[in-house]
Amino acid sequence: MELKKDPIIYDETPGQTVSDAKKNLSNDYSRSGTNTTYVGVQAAEYDDKIEKNSFRISEEEMKKALSKTAHEKKEQNSKILLVTEIITYLAFAFLVFTVFRTSRLEAYDIIYNMKNVSLALMILTGVLIIDALFVFFLEARKPMLFIFAAILGVFYPIYRSKIVNGRLGIGVVCSLLTCFAWIMLFVTAGQAVTKYGKEIIYTEDEFTRHEAVALMEQENANGKPLGIVIKNIDKKGILEITASESGDKTTLIVSGVGPKDINIGNLNFNNPNGINIDLTFEKKTETDPYEIKDISFDDTSLTSSQQKKFWATLQ
Repeated sequence: MELKKDPIIYDETPGQTVSDAKKNLSNDYSRSGTNTTYVGVQAAEYDDKIEKNSFRISEEEMKKALSKTAHEKKEQNSKILLVTEIITYLAFAFLVFTVFRTSRLEAYDIIYNMKNVSLALMILTGVLIIDALFVFFLEARKPMLFIFAAILGVFYPIYRSKIVNGRLGIGVVCSLLTCFAWIMLFVTAGQAVTKYGKEIIYTEDEFTRHEAVALMEQENANGKPLGIVIKNIDKKGILEITASESGDKTTLIVSGVGPKDINIGNLNFNNPNGINIDLTFEKKTETDPYEIKDISFDDTSLTSSQQKKFWATLQ
């Protein structure tokens, strides 16, 4: 029996046979489908530097094919903005904690404890500006971001949430907590000024300020704070406070402007602009209470008996 021979492969030109080498080349390329080129009806020489099933593209097309899709870029930007959002809320939490803690300290020291709040506020402002840059370049070109970050920081979380998330979200809670903390601080400062007077609160020397507060809170024999008694004398408020130490003895002089007329028995004092009153208090040791030692009206000291009469009318 005679075996069946492989059929002879012809080019498209009738009557022309293809060599074994060309035949193999044709079979390989017909299978690859991508590394096949023909010039006319002749198969081109095989380029062994190009792998089978490979293809050629330009550099620009390659960069475009390898670049991230819009969806991938959106996801990456969202992750970055989430990180900056968390850092922003942490900065707000630090400010709220600092403001709340300051409002819980001694009210008469509140002005001088504000340096901690100032530090927290500077940190927050820096974080907000950096976050605004990220949101501006990655999410929306809104110049108002920087105005809120630098000037209206307390409302920045609301504006940011509206731009990035399309809703108010947790930004409202953050802004409300910050506003509440500031309100507490201002209420505490206002109470301190009302109770002790602006002059005491703004006294820079800590020793003088604390001694003045101790005097104002000290109660007389009737249980009335001396602060109330002093305010009844200095109608226009305390204008100056000076404190001095000599050994264990502490002397405190409170100066202010009283009423236009004061009568002590048959002695009359009057001044159309209000009588300048100086009250001198003294305590022998740190633990002793303050005692009134001298009272003067317009630089004129009262006698011991006049002082007792005048002081007794105020108790």
